[in-house]
Amino acid sequence: MAYKIIVSPIAIKNIDHAVNYYVEKVSKKVALDFLNDYKKTYKDLQKKSFLSFS
Repeated sequence: MAYKIIVSPIAIKNIDHAVNYYVEKVSKKVALDFLNDYKKTYKDLQKKSFLSFS
């Protein structure tokens, strides 16, 4: 079962800001790695209703 994940407008803005920062100050590879990790985490959260964070 896929769960609906709500990403707030401020979260989207923060993600965009982080990507731009990584591209400008670090490298495009770091920005791409960040986006790939974000997408993977998003998909994982859709699949699992309860995750234990410790």
